[in-house]
Amino acid sequence: MIDRELALLDTNVLVYATFKDDPFYSKAKELQVKVISGATRACLTPQILTEYYSAVTNPRRVTNPISPKEAREVIEAYLKAASIFKIYVKETTVKKMVELAEQHKVKGQDIFDVMLVATMLDNEIKRIYTANEEDFKKFEGIEVINPFK
Repeated sequence: MIDRELALLDTNVLVYATFKDDPFYSKAKELQVKVISGATRACLTPQILTEYYSAVTNPRRVTNPISPKEAREVIEAYLKAASIFKIYVKETTVKKMVELAEQHKVKGQDIFDVMLVATMLDNEIKRIYTANEEDFKKFEGIEVINPFK
């Protein structure tokens, strides 16, 4: 069982910590430093790292995308960081995802947030750090923390 105080870092936190010209850079970088040092307990999923790669290398999503090599290096650093727990989809996660999606009448792209919630719940993670509070507030058992307020 993973410590319930552990919180998932949403993709936007990682993206904001990448670009110095982003208005949320300072707060994202501060949280990143706390996580890397172990002062704040956090975890990541393969989905978050995949979304990160997609966002930071895409000129339609960010003003100054980074190269695939730079994105790989950042992802590898997150994977190597012993202070960041990695959680994974379990055999029951997809079933939980579709149940939550039906319950909350989720459609389209919003399914990706539901998958994160299902992964969190299957791994007994009850908190998420995100700027997208509205995307997660509707789910019971999830505490949404916006570090950018």
